[in-house]
Amino acid sequence: MPVALAAQAAESAAAARVRRFLAPLRFGINVERSDVLMNGWLTDAVLREYTAGVTHIRIYPPSGGRFPLVSQEQFALWLRASRGIIEAGMTVLPRCRG
Repeated sequence: MPVALAAQAAESAAAARVRRFLAPLRFGINVERSDVLMNGWLTDAVLREYTAGVTHIRIYPPSGGRFPLVSQEQFALWLRASRGIIEAGMTVLPRCRG
């Protein structure tokens, strides 16, 4: 198989995987502020309400600003929120800054 055809076939397989992943995603929201997690606003009850129309939530991992290290508690809070979103039946899209 010529190299060009092999690259095209590989690209097509990758594109197909992306299309399959994105196909069920219709409407999503962003959780951009750590206040949402720290103040406990993203509760199981809220997540259950979201499942009526939201298919995915893009959630920003904690950031230390100029110094990217965050506490274990902050990171654990983000992981618990991600787990809750998944358990509610939605997809988590981690969003990294910059």
